[in-house]
Amino acid sequence: MAKQPVTNVLQALIGRAPGVQITQGNGLPGSPVTVRIRGQNSIAANNNPLYVVDGVPFVSQPMEVVPGPNGDGTSNGSPLNMLNPADIASIEVLKDADATAIYGSRAANGVILITTKKGQAGKTNLQVDVQGGFGSVSRFVPYAGWTAYAQARRDGLANSAITPTPGNSPDLLVWDSTKLTDWQDWYMGDNTTRTVATASLTGGNAQTQFLLSGTYHQEGVVLPGDNRYRRIATHLSVGHQSPDKRFQVSSSMYFTTNYNKLSGFTPGFLADVAAAVPNYPVYDTTGKYYWAPGFTNYVALLNAYVKTRTDQLNGSVNLRFTILPGMDLRLNAGFNQVNLRQNSANPSTAQNPGLNETPSANFGNRQSRLYLAEPQLAYKRRIGLGTLDVLVGGTIQHSESSSQRIILNNFANDALLENINFGTVVNKSGQLYEYRYMSAFGRLGFNFRDRYILNGSFRRDGSSRFGPGSQFGNFGSVGAAWIFSNENFIKATFPLLSFGKLRGSYGTTGNDGIPDYGYLATYYSYQPYGTTNTLLPAQLANPNFQWEVNRKLELALELGLMDNRVLFSAAWYRNRSDNQLVGYPLPAMTGFTSYQANLPALVENSGWELELTTSNIKRQSFEWNTSLNISLPRNELLSFPNLAATSYANQYVEAESLNIVQWFRFSGVDPATGLPAVEDVNKDGVLSQGTSHNGKNGDFVIAGQTNPRWFGGLNNSLQWKRMQLDFFLQYVSQQGYNMYYYYSQLGRSYNFPEEFMQYWRQPGQTSSSPKPFAQFNSAVSQYIQSDAIFGDASYLRLKNVSISYDCSSDWLKRAKIQSLTVYAQAQNLFTITGFNGFDPETANSTRLQIPPLRMFVGGIKCSF
Repeated sequence: MAKQPVTNVLQALIGRAPGVQITQGNGLPGSPVTVRIRGQNSIAANNNPLYVVDGVPFVSQPMEVVPGPNGDGTSNGSPLNMLNPADIASIEVLKDADATAIYGSRAANGVILITTKKGQAGKTNLQVDVQGGFGSVSRFVPYAGWTAYAQARRDGLANSAITPTPGNSPDLLVWDSTKLTDWQDWYMGDNTTRTVATASLTGGNAQTQFLLSGTYHQEGVVLPGDNRYRRIATHLSVGHQSPDKRFQVSSSMYFTTNYNKLSGFTPGFLADVAAAVPNYPVYDTTGKYYWAPGFTNYVALLNAYVKTRTDQLNGSVNLRFTILPGMDLRLNAGFNQVNLRQNSANPSTAQNPGLNETPSANFGNRQSRLYLAEPQLAYKRRIGLGTLDVLVGGTIQHSESSSQRIILNNFANDALLENINFGTVVNKSGQLYEYRYMSAFGRLGFNFRDRYILNGSFRRDGSSRFGPGSQFGNFGSVGAAWIFSNENFIKATFPLLSFGKLRGSYGTTGNDGIPDYGYLATYYSYQPYGTTNTLLPAQLANPNFQWEVNRKLELALELGLMDNRVLFSAAWYRNRSDNQLVGYPLPAMTGFTSYQANLPALVENSGWELELTTSNIKRQSFEWNTSLNISLPRNELLSFPNLAATSYANQYVEAESLNIVQWFRFSGVDPATGLPAVEDVNKDGVLSQGTSHNGKNGDFVIAGQTNPRWFGGLNNSLQWKRMQLDFFLQYVSQQGYNMYYYYSQLGRSYNFPEEFMQYWRQPGQTSSSPKPFAQFNSAVSQYIQSDAIFGDASYLRLKNVSISYDCSSDWLKRAKIQSLTVYAQAQNLFTITGFNGFDPETANSTRLQIPPLRMFVGGIKCSF
């Protein structure tokens, strides 16, 4: 795998692991990453995979408790950003029922195993890696200049029968049109820098090995203002075994601190800032921030900020003791703790003085702890021509999470906004959750003559998220494989075949990925009544909901040709999930919006995964290797009894994906009126929202889906003497929301993409863009709810390029430098796409996000 300038360990998997879809949330450091392994299994429960780091489950849900300074949330980063890429030795993905059986219901959505680096026996070695680089936004959308903007504003006012006045059109009649701001460039046109330094010390002997490392990572942000991201990480790993090798122990511990500061904005503000009025005056005649009614001064908002600090401690211990030959007693124990602190400040300089608001601040913190103990007994014995493997064990997992948040205003001045003692309390809140999981399992495997393999497992899982009588579920799996390349008749018939394997598996797992205490009637404290605290009901009780069940089936073929210089694998899978856990909607008149329940819906994810690896050239001074993978997924709601009578009738359609997009069908711009035309699907003479499927009255049709049609990656690695070149191409075939989603800005006091400049102007004109309006109306509403805003977002991206040169030589070794390597890396170099928007990777969000950055990094690595 090519060395990559990544800040999140999962970025190294993008496009490289078949069946694994990884999407960056935005281009900011520490941004969230969405991961789906073989699609979305659940309608409303957790669809995230299980992350296991050195045997310990990892908390992967967002931790933020404080919204951003402008109410749009913070970066909503994942705790996975805490993992230091420099400490990772390997990442493995488990997908089928047989592979995930040992993790039980926690692995309903797949498993990502992350193993950190370990010490190596030998002379003590010091390795230092220092890199620096810079990056910028890789893709911009051209917005209209002043002349086109002003014309669209005048046309919009005329089409809305509004006479321009200084009050309703200050951009046309009051503000200076010669003083313009390119707000898109101002918002994200800066370069960002990155500096990373890592040092590790490793060594030991045959009995004891150790590794100690530390990393400092600092990165800027393309947004304006005082923004920065830092990560400091330390990692310690120690392993020991007795001279007779009957006893082994390994321990790993790391501590990481992340610090993130964003000034005034969050990634979702891109749509607002890019469309800001070009001639909006930032300052008034006295030099103060200028605020006009109905407008936002984005430069002033820079004074608001949110600071987030996250500390994480993770530790694991693995023990193995050989009781008898072939019989081992094992224990895996671990601990994970995450502490988060946040401060969101909204000073007076970031507020419109006409609103008479006072400086305010949010303070929040969250603590999360996880404890794990997994005892196991493993037995392996040769029986005749076969080998028997037996594993029995159990899991005890306990986690707890608590959070506190306090909102204050009336600070005397802006300098006190980070001191919780100088504001007036507006609201205080807190939460405490506990989760317990336990299981017992057994696994039996038999390998006959290294040709026929059979595995079976059974487990009983218990979760505290279900009510009494429903807490435990029984699950199991069976897997079989035939290594036909070891058959004599195959060897004689196909001499080029070096490896061949057929395998299949089927199994069931549970899913308990729902909030805690969903089966209880709960209450929360609200505003006090006088001096008495009050309680209000928060949710209805339902002690009867049960485990969501996922049934996994897989068939696969693996081939190796010409001494494995050509490796090919093809896998077909089908995952079916039923007894869906959802927050079942209720009419608001009941006093509750939903309650936790099971739905009799059946969701299927199926598809093919193809992977090809070739050693194209293998000579003494030159090697060329290629790897290609393609995933063809399909997500389908197979059945949903009585769907038309439920509140989900306008959201889902049987035999379609869970992630369909339903809008009006756009039939073009009327040449006579310039109005957008949408189709009256149900022919009732009225254009109405809602699906036309499931027997419901409405004119929405299926415009497409946000699931990818297929995706894949191509990696090439070339090595010539001491030089190595790696480059990786990523391809995704998908649909997404294009810039026509923002047509509603055309003609109003918002700038707009150049794409809209050829809008309809006169009767008889043919145009793809309707005429502008200065007010939001039904015509605009119908257009931005039509399939005109949703289209192809496929792309081919040169995701990574890495080149390195090994400078090691005898004279360096005489200087006590064992090795010296210089390298250069680039990420997101170019993208080929017909997508009409900022970046196709984030096209499935209706809220514009900062695109992934184009990064260039250079570094030097040496060992002593």
